[in-house]
Amino acid sequence: MIRVAIVVIVLGLLIRAVVRDDELRNQLATLSGRTFLIGSVFAVLQMLSLAYFLKVVVDNLANRIDMPTSLHTTAVSTLANYFLPFRGGAGVRAVYLKRYHGLSYEKFVVTLYGNYIILILVNATIAATLLLAPSVEWNTSVAIVFITLVAMASLAISLISPRLRLDELLVFLVERVGGRFVAASATRIRNVIEGWKTIAGDLGLLRRMIAVVIVNFFARLGMFAFLFAELGVDASIEAVVIIAAVTNLTIFVALTPGALGIREAVLTVFSVSVGVSESNVLAASLAERAVTLVTVGLLAAVLSLWRLAADRELPVAVDS
Repeated sequence: MIRVAIVVIVLGLLIRAVVRDDELRNQLATLSGRTFLIGSVFAVLQMLSLAYFLKVVVDNLANRIDMPTSLHTTAVSTLANYFLPFRGGAGVRAVYLKRYHGLSYEKFVVTLYGNYIILILVNATIAATLLLAPSVEWNTSVAIVFITLVAMASLAISLISPRLRLDELLVFLVERVGGRFVAASATRIRNVIEGWKTIAGDLGLLRRMIAVVIVNFFARLGMFAFLFAELGVDASIEAVVIIAAVTNLTIFVALTPGALGIREAVLTVFSVSVGVSESNVLAASLAERAVTLVTVGLLAAVLSLWRLAADRELPVAVDS
């Protein structure tokens, strides 16, 4: 009930912001077919990087999967994230991979969480570093965001370095607090730790995952840079990089489908401090969602038709 209430409140506030902001609506009205056409290139690049990540995981830990099938699975599960709350797309992907490729839920979860460590390290480090740029105007909100980013990056670094054990300290402190929610958080942290150990034990897998995160980041960066240009917003490179990095990190706050409203709220916290108005950052974020949703929807539909045309029936794999 609390989560449902959060979804209703967050989406209500987002709709209220759009209805009241004339500048925001006017900017969104300027989006054209050209915007979706060129923006789709960046969206497809993100899908390809995620599909490659999925293929690498399945090939290393279960039965092999070809790239078209991996791309199809990625597109469908990503589309599900826009309509199913609380990382519903990951659940769809996990069920499919277990049924048809023999990837157990345990292996899927630990690898997914392990990849989060790389994502946190790359994006939190980039965003925190650029927040120190002279062009950024500091206030309480920016300071809170900066401290959060440093804490996230420190946790990721502690998992990489055998000498720093901040992860164990964090689990210890969380477990001492007690409570049902806290216990669930401690379990998630342990899953992340185990996932990282799984990845770190395979250097080839680790290198590929790092490459995937970097490619995905630059695809997101390119998307926002293009959309700001399309909306007529003169945003600095520092601002665009920070916005792209923080956007990638908001997937961890999956309280609404696709973190809708959550991401926009986080971005507006420090948008003015990086030289972009709240209306402009909201317009870019919503435009990015629209372009990605249309692109992923079309991609999922085309690949689903391909699967039907190929009339391929995959045997159910037995999980060992």
